[in-house]
Amino acid sequence: MRRNSLIIREITVAAVVLLICASFIPSIGGINKEIESTHVDTHNPPYPPVMWTEDFETFYTANPKPDGDPIFYWIDWGDGTSSEWLGPYESNETVALSHIWSEEGRYQIKVKARNQQGESSWTIYALNLLSDFKFFHISVGCVEITYIFTIYWEGYEYFMFKWGDGTTSYWFSGNVSHAWSFPGDYDFIYKAKDIYGNESPWSNPFLITILGSALEIDAINGGLLRINTVIENTGSFEARDVNWSIKLEGGFILFGRESSGTIANIPADGEKPVSSDFIFGFGKTLVVVTADADGSHDVYERYVFIFLIFIFVINFILL
Repeated sequence: MRRNSLIIREITVAAVVLLICASFIPSIGGINKEIESTHVDTHNPPYPPVMWTEDFETFYTANPKPDGDPIFYWIDWGDGTSSEWLGPYESNETVALSHIWSEEGRYQIKVKARNQQGESSWTIYALNLLSDFKFFHISVGCVEITYIFTIYWEGYEYFMFKWGDGTTSYWFSGNVSHAWSFPGDYDFIYKAKDIYGNESPWSNPFLITILGSALEIDAINGGLLRINTVIENTGSFEARDVNWSIKLEGGFILFGRESSGTIANIPADGEKPVSSDFIFGFGKTLVVVTADADGSHDVYERYVFIFLIFIFVINFILL
């Protein structure tokens, strides 16, 4: 009987504590709405631009992911001349440019862009310019961006490309496009076929470097009201529009079961902190943190124990 009385008294005390904490919920909820509005940050410099040609005389450049901001372009033609900053243009506008090289040879062409948010990195192309062979292709690019390759070889009409990522483009004429899903160095090769069906040998490998982000979440921290973590980018290219979430699975969670947001960018070898919305609940809970951007993805899971507004990261087995 006495034991039952103690249990009832403990339940009563817990209920009083919950009621006291609940009296703060309206203000917590109001602050939470203000916090949520800060989770979205989408101000970015432009992506490195794309460039292509159809006749090796007129070259086109464009923003691969238009965002509405006016944009400028700078082209280094690889022969000691450059366009300097051209523009402004609409973010979805294709810009046509002409350039003539005084000598045959192999040239490295670089193009970058800027808007009111900042300047992109260079996209680097290679141009082979001979009387009987012309070839324009990407040399250094980014994941998830489609690049156009244009090739001319006197006496041949059709071409086959092996992209180095396990895919092949079969017997096209003139130009072809391709995008890589993962960062890395790729060796692509090609061969040609004339109108009579005669095929050339495979070419020597051409190296293409595709840059990308690599997101990592190493740990979480608890404390008062929030779960905090840091998202790192260990890749070779900045991570754009990083979508993150912090979800709580299990336990009794009255507020803050799920938080999410978008980080405009995390530079290469950089990091950004993120925090959950205010959390109020009780019990053992699995925290699942995710981060996604440009083909890069990471998930981190850890148990915590939540006591009202206090969050304790569990470093031992809790049944």
